[in-house]
Amino acid sequence: MKGRKLLNRRVKRLIENALKEDLHNGDITTEILFNNLKISKKGIIKSKSEGIIAGIDIAEYIFKYIDNTLNIRKLFNDGDSIKKDDIIMEIEGNVTSILKAERTALNFLIHMSGIATLTNEFIKKLNNPKIKILDTRKTLPNLREIEKYSVKVGGGENHRYNLGEMVLIKENHLNSFGDIKTALKKIKTSEKLGNKKVEIEIERYEDLKECIEYPPDIIMLDNMSIDEIKKSIEFIRKNLKDTKIEVSGGITIDNIENYKELDIDFISIGTITHSARSLDFSLLIEK
Repeated sequence: MKGRKLLNRRVKRLIENALKEDLHNGDITTEILFNNLKISKKGIIKSKSEGIIAGIDIAEYIFKYIDNTLNIRKLFNDGDSIKKDDIIMEIEGNVTSILKAERTALNFLIHMSGIATLTNEFIKKLNNPKIKILDTRKTLPNLREIEKYSVKVGGGENHRYNLGEMVLIKENHLNSFGDIKTALKKIKTSEKLGNKKVEIEIERYEDLKECIEYPPDIIMLDNMSIDEIKKSIEFIRKNLKDTKIEVSGGITIDNIENYKELDIDFISIGTITHSARSLDFSLLIEK
């Protein structure tokens, strides 16, 4: 996500579509109750659990998009640690505007903060700053940009954003194409490659020798046992000295400490985006 601004045109369009999803028929409850009266109230967004906050600027944008006369006070920024019952944001102004924006703003906050929090938990449990935690492309359709942003907020790093950003030769490519050495040769000698990085997924120690003649930038050791990973690291460091090592597959918050002492560069974890639990927030209008 380096170089990508959070509130860019794509993300703003995503937010606007989310609001249309909720408001395409208006808000009949507030329209009947308040009959278009401009009643000024104060709303408070409060955390219901502890974690890392992400999406605070998106929440602000949503309230302002509904009503740019709302007065908003942010008490935290993305990346801040929050505790249960912390007041995250105060919104003051037309109560109908606050109510219309409430659920969409909270939905982004809870989802993005959940990803940032889980990413941070993996980093703390690993406790080795030399090994970077990477996300994957296992993201919800159309939410990749904000999910990968949330990983960064939690202290992780982004793997490729899309299929065109770098080469990643995976098992199904090899099942369809043929052997590893020929695949690497074709990729590395292609004019189309340009300056893009090349990564290959390796599942067996015995296959590493196929990478020597056309060395990739990164080797992903996928679904290997710890013992096989150690053997593979030794081989790569001896024979492919400029190649970085990524480990993936079956890594959980309960076993990530097993990888702490390994001489690797990256651990990629799909869980941090596809299975992160929401971090709960509530919005309460003061009586």
